[in-house]
Amino acid sequence: MKWGYALALCLGLFGCSEYKIHSSDQIVPAPPCDEDTGIVVVEPVLEPDIAVSPDGNYFGSMEVLDQEEFFSHFTIMNVGTDTLDLTDIYLKDPNSPYEIVDLSLDSLEPSEWTDMLVRFQPESAGSKNDQIVINSNDPDEPVVEVDLKGDGLAPMIRLTPEWYDFGQTQAGCSEELEVLVENIGTSDLEVTQIVFSSTPDMELIINQGLYGALPWTIQPGVSIP
Repeated sequence: MKWGYALALCLGLFGCSEYKIHSSDQIVPAPPCDEDTGIVVVEPVLEPDIAVSPDGNYFGSMEVLDQEEFFSHFTIMNVGTDTLDLTDIYLKDPNSPYEIVDLSLDSLEPSEWTDMLVRFQPESAGSKNDQIVINSNDPDEPVVEVDLKGDGLAPMIRLTPEWYDFGQTQAGCSEELEVLVENIGTSDLEVTQIVFSSTPDMELIINQGLYGALPWTIQPGVSIP
């Protein structure tokens, strides 16, 4: 029997030991244990742990022309056992209609939390998506991304055709062109005035008997005539 294995057997008979034996016969320090029970005592690891709630938000649909804005609160909490440092918080797209308007704290002790306020104010129609990026000293999750989604509502007019060449027309004859007015936006289009400028031999005819007097309200996806 090698001396290393004999020493291991001897130490084992007396419960706890400050050493343990490897098969290479090297003696290395063993984890501390309770002298009475022989249970290994493991020291707790102190480290921060970030938690963000909610992990994303849909702000809904906002009217662009009404300059609507909407706010949402996010909670950042340290659920770990050491100080959590929020080293950087920013939007992935700095030109998006979102803005981080308030953050109470950038350093959180265990069980401490802070409130983050985000504003959504779209300036154009369409889906608006972005992400908040939170960098911290959390060893397991150093980067957290929070999804932001919302929609901007606005009318958008389209005329078809945008231009037209009547070409040469015989004297005494006439030619007509019907112009389509369409709302390709996402909210009601209000047509309040139509200005027509041309030479004296052209005339604009608005069929108010069919469409009514101005102003017209054209819903999204609807066109006249």
